[in-house]
Amino acid sequence: MRRWRGPMKEIKFTPTEQRIYDEMRQAARHQEKTTVAVIAQRAGVVPSSVVKVSKKLGYTGWKDMYYSLSHRSTNSLSLSFTDFDFLADQEIFHYIGTLSDLLIRHRKDSILVDSIGDAEYAGSHFIVELWKRGIEVRPYNRELLDVQLKDREAGILFIINESGVVLLHSCLRGREKGYRVVSVTGNSKSPLASNSDISVELENKKSTLEAYLPNFFTARVLMFIELLFVSYDEKMKKKMV
Repeated sequence: MRRWRGPMKEIKFTPTEQRIYDEMRQAARHQEKTTVAVIAQRAGVVPSSVVKVSKKLGYTGWKDMYYSLSHRSTNSLSLSFTDFDFLADQEIFHYIGTLSDLLIRHRKDSILVDSIGDAEYAGSHFIVELWKRGIEVRPYNRELLDVQLKDREAGILFIINESGVVLLHSCLRGREKGYRVVSVTGNSKSPLASNSDISVELENKKSTLEAYLPNFFTARVLMFIELLFVSYDEKMKKKMV
């Protein structure tokens, strides 16, 4: 059983920790049965550093992290877009269709939304739009997980977090309670994306201070949300005919 030590502060990787995490993730994604010692050798660190990174991410150790990530790697869906012309990519409509089907299937179950930073605006907008459609969605908090499940089934936990690291604790906690986790991040290789049932990557182009460009991540999330509701509304209309 994964230990839970309350809300986590923002997780920041050192270059060495990032290298360790990348090696761990690669092994899990390829279903490679390996050991802490092998991961440590590949990353050029001692075995205890591998265990430390696992625990930093909220796992009990390497084995807990490996089985968690390897399971998600074989059963999850992952979508990535890097530019605003992603609307021309037909794959997005397959994912939106999958998400709208999931939302319809769980519309009477417990649905939670978690977001942070600039993305909180997108999260709030998402909640309001769900309310308008008669879906009893709630902003995520740890206590609500238990309260919501007293008389309802676990449904979907939507998480919007550009870094894909800060809200990992919400993802892990939701999964323990049986929620399907849908994440929208700016990094498909992040811990959050790796632990989600469905992950959508909407990359944000970085810029220098001399040639500053605004952060488009939240804007892209809002566009994605609108497309999701177009699909949802069309399907619900057909069901009522």
